[in-house]
Amino acid sequence: MMPLEAFETLAASYGAQLRRWPEASQEAARELLATSPRARAVLHAAAALDTALAAASARELARLLPADDEAAALARLRRRVAARIAAPQAPLQARGVFARLRSRWANGLASALPLRLAGLATACSCAVMAGLVLGALYTSSPAQDGLSAFLQPTPIAILEE
Repeated sequence: MMPLEAFETLAASYGAQLRRWPEASQEAARELLATSPRARAVLHAAAALDTALAAASARELARLLPADDEAAALARLRRRVAARIAAPQAPLQARGVFARLRSRWANGLASALPLRLAGLATACSCAVMAGLVLGALYTSSPAQDGLSAFLQPTPIAILEE
């Protein structure tokens, strides 16, 4: 049989409805209720507290969200959902330029991959050519003494001829 202190703790934690209690404790609580008037009094007090909390919650909810506001919000939501379901999908021309481009990109992603690779190869080729041209055109300043002379690049002898 369950001790009365454990029953009081469970009643304070889970309330008066035994179905909300842990399953392992429900049968022992029923046995204690059948034999103990003190346990019935504890459960009655927990039921009174549950009723008071439910009433306070309902009042607070009604204060924060009046019924007419809730009904109006629900009506707006239902109206918009029904309109969205009933409306046919707009053609691509009506959606705008960005939507058309986005849908073309999404639909043609597989066919766009070779174009992207070609673009990447072209960009890399241009970068290499620009680097070669800049390297060929680079002329170094006359060497100076000290650290600045050490940091200056040496011209390539092949390009000077």
